[in-house]
Amino acid sequence: MKKALFTIVLLFHCMLMCGQKMTLGFQPRPNYNMPGGPDGKNYAAIIKTKETKKDIVAKSINFMKRYGFVPEDAKVDAIDESSSEVSYDVVLPLTQFYQEMMTYDANKLYCKLRFEFHDSNVMIVFQDLHNKILGFYWKKNTGFDQQYSDAYSEYRNEAASLTLQKTLVGKFLVHANLDEAERKNFRKKLNDYFSDKVSKVKTYEELVKNGEAEWLDAKGVVEQYTNNPVPGGKYVIKLLSEPGAENILIGITRKRWNKQVKEIFENLFKAFCLEVNGDIDGIAEDGNQTWAIVDGKLLPTDPKLQKTYIKKGLTFYSEEQ
Repeated sequence: MKKALFTIVLLFHCMLMCGQKMTLGFQPRPNYNMPGGPDGKNYAAIIKTKETKKDIVAKSINFMKRYGFVPEDAKVDAIDESSSEVSYDVVLPLTQFYQEMMTYDANKLYCKLRFEFHDSNVMIVFQDLHNKILGFYWKKNTGFDQQYSDAYSEYRNEAASLTLQKTLVGKFLVHANLDEAERKNFRKKLNDYFSDKVSKVKTYEELVKNGEAEWLDAKGVVEQYTNNPVPGGKYVIKLLSEPGAENILIGITRKRWNKQVKEIFENLFKAFCLEVNGDIDGIAEDGNQTWAIVDGKLLPTDPKLQKTYIKKGLTFYSEEQ
């Protein structure tokens, strides 16, 4: 059965009069959806470590296996010391995101994780990004009183909490030379951070299993709107039917990229550092270096921001209170 698809901005106007409909939390405007695919966004870190290439990959990938970010059968012994690079398929969970009086729905972020080896360091890159957005089905003439599963109640509670707190987890403190107690504390924080996301993903998958929601890529969104014309649907079809639209990161705004996506990447970089006893030597976004070593500290390359960090005694590793 085909079901019509509505954007979240139409939801509150249509919900009482709609039949079995679908809602999606994203804005059908190009500047609200970041570019993905081979030529789109990417995020990279250069890490200095004395570990072997095989151990760098094994320890990093095994860490991600703990949270289901890579398949359990991903081969960690696929390289030797003569290898120059290796890549893995990764799926990262994006929980709901609050911005400008609107909650953007959960996403699955698909990407390549590439290890590129050099003489004394390794460049680790998240690239070739694609995503799927979680869309919800609404029942006929039931409005806010409709009966949904416990999973949906959990999802709605997650959205409600975002409108209250509006902030994400701060930066974690991590260095290769942490003592054992500090390492243990960092590992716990890191585990709490990623475990929380994994827990929410279980709720999302339960919604799909219940038939209350569906994961949709750009093609799936267009199909929904094409088969079920709705007010505003033509703008979504136009946006997602243009050449290269299959690479649009649906629902990933600039703010969401900066506050949520980069946070996940950066915390994974820090986790890799801890696993391989290394230090981050630099970070680049879309090939442009955004963090660099200055007087022995990892600081922003932006002059104004760098001055602020130096004045406050902060670095990339500083823990925000």
